[in-house]
Amino acid sequence: MLALLHRLDRLAEAGREMAERLRRQQAAIDSAARDDTERKRAEAALRDQVAFLSTLLDTIPSPIYYKDAAGFYLGCNRAFAAIHGRTVDEVVGRRAADLMGPALAGLDDNADTCLAALEDPFQVYETQIDFADGSRHDILFSKALYRQSDGSVGGLVGVMSDTTDRSRHEQQIAEARDRMARQAEELRRSNAELEQFAYVASHDLREPLRMVTSYLSLLQRRYEDRLDDDARDFIGFARDGATRMDRLILDLLDYSRVGRRSKAMAPIPVAEVIAAARHNLQVALAESAAILRVPPDLPVVPADDNELTRLFQNLIGNAVKYRSPGTVPEISIDWADEPGCWRFGVTDNGLGIAAEHFDRIFMVFQRLHGRGDYDGTGIGLAICRKIVEHHGGRIWVTSEPGRGSTFHFTLAKPAE
Repeated sequence: MLALLHRLDRLAEAGREMAERLRRQQAAIDSAARDDTERKRAEAALRDQVAFLSTLLDTIPSPIYYKDAAGFYLGCNRAFAAIHGRTVDEVVGRRAADLMGPALAGLDDNADTCLAALEDPFQVYETQIDFADGSRHDILFSKALYRQSDGSVGGLVGVMSDTTDRSRHEQQIAEARDRMARQAEELRRSNAELEQFAYVASHDLREPLRMVTSYLSLLQRRYEDRLDDDARDFIGFARDGATRMDRLILDLLDYSRVGRRSKAMAPIPVAEVIAAARHNLQVALAESAAILRVPPDLPVVPADDNELTRLFQNLIGNAVKYRSPGTVPEISIDWADEPGCWRFGVTDNGLGIAAEHFDRIFMVFQRLHGRGDYDGTGIGLAICRKIVEHHGGRIWVTSEPGRGSTFHFTLAKPAE
């Protein structure tokens, strides 16, 4: 009985050992199955990542490639393969010399060697390459090293940017600038010649005009008793025409002199300029009983005092001249300190101006009223505009017929 029990114990022990071996074998099988599942999952994820990166590269219009440390292409996008007339598969495994001419391939290899030797993080250079279609392009190469998990250099990544259009545009811009500079110089010279011509012509025209006026006066005095009423009227019309012509010539002279014979800009108290303009207009102001309101805190501005006096004189004089019948002229001057400029305004209670004439009134010889109603040559506001522009500003008007006008203008502040 004891022997039987002893044998049963050995059999039980052997069964337990067998069960443990079976358990370990099953655990190994389960572990292997799990490892295989993880491996398959990792391989699928890697394939997905490669597919994503490949799609991403192909959607980028710039040619992109990457090489190993020996200079063999490991991959590229379609844009890179296309410029060499190859497919992506035909590029992989080749070297630069297989895709490019000897000169460009040598330059590419040397640049790669320098990048690897110096271990620069980035390399940029520009050259020209011939595409597969025979066209030549300006290309900007941008290269960077990439490293493996152990820290060693695995190769490099390159990106090519076609700068042909940029270079062409830069050349076109440079040519356009040269043309503009030449045109500006021609315009400046032409303007100077026109101003000189206007001055000389106007000056020389006054001499024969004075002769005409003198002989008309002599004719009237010497043959007064022999002339009938029509002859006297004809002589009077001729003298009036000569007088208007002389005034027109004088205004043209003034217009041609603006900016050409001006003095250097100097600090000028605007209050003194307006006082000088008021003095020059004292007869017209007194005859019309005009009211001129001037603020007490006017600034000091860099200007040509003669031109600035003429500017205010013309604007105030126009406010007096173009007044509504039976109305006492009221003229107010205001100003404001604004960024980059001083702004002034001359406001009146006169006839006003329709909006369609706002630009026209600042042109030479443009009149809104007949000579029988108001005298003048139509140059005064053109002179104002030229003076303001010579001082780096602009002039404009706001008005409503029957409700007066405000002439606004700015004077530029000196650059700091």
